[in-house]
Amino acid sequence: MISFETALQFFIVNSSLCLIPCAEMIIVITQSSTQGWKAGMTFVAGTCLALTVQVMLMAFGVSAIIQTSEWIFNGLKIVGVCYLFFLAWQMFSRPIALTTQGVQPFKSRATLFREGMVLNFSTPMTPLFLLFLIPSFIDTERGNIMLQSFQLGGVIILAILSMYTAYCIAADRAGALILQSERFQGYLQRGAASTIAGFAIYLALAQQSL
Repeated sequence: MISFETALQFFIVNSSLCLIPCAEMIIVITQSSTQGWKAGMTFVAGTCLALTVQVMLMAFGVSAIIQTSEWIFNGLKIVGVCYLFFLAWQMFSRPIALTTQGVQPFKSRATLFREGMVLNFSTPMTPLFLLFLIPSFIDTERGNIMLQSFQLGGVIILAILSMYTAYCIAADRAGALILQSERFQGYLQRGAASTIAGFAIYLALAQQSL
């Protein structure tokens, strides 16, 4: 079972990663600003359902990897730390501008829910992200690797749900104008990059001490 400290750290890292503009964020903001926050949350619900399925599959995979080869497990941890450094560097050096141009604004709730699921399932970065990041926060000394994987996956879903709910409410009340401000996005992304880099350094030092 993961510790509260690990859960909090993992939550902060994943919340920071939610500040990276992506297709899911664009749809959430667009639908919430044009059809209200409930439309945005419908899309988020589909996304979280698909992510839950992938987390369950990944938990079995991570558990099997650890039981099969400690060397591969440690390798995934190193890749996970490097991946966090890469994301932090990318966000800090070149903040990504968010644009909602070309997105169809009005869609039914069923369509939004289905699109949320399909988009998450069809994104190749999702399973890679889970495979590289989850092992970095697993402590083999705390036992039951599969349970830890499920718990960390739950933290990911909670972080995404929390951040995207905030996006839905903000876009519904203020429209997408503030969220599309390049200066506002730059501040958010650089702050998130600093947080991610800090945790990457912490994880790297923790692994050296093992």
